[in-house]
Amino acid sequence: MKKNDYKGYSLFNSVVDIELRAANRAAVMANIYEDNSRAGATSDHGLQLLENYFGEVPYEDRLPTYEMFRQTLCERGYAR
Repeated sequence: MKKNDYKGYSLFNSVVDIELRAANRAAVMANIYEDNSRAGATSDHGLQLLENYFGEVPYEDRLPTYEMFRQTLCERGYAR
């Protein structure tokens, strides 16, 4: 059975729609990024959280999740 969270951050494994699942995961990753970044730099702890959270995403869902994460960061003004 798949885990449904990583350190309290939902992995949304029970969400059937892949686009919605990717969007939810991307929002969580963007929140982790925001919570652990100051003056344009992300803390080592924040980077580790992001890496470990993303590592819990099933392989087949990683590309759509990553693409949505990039899009979410752009929408929030963090990336181009």
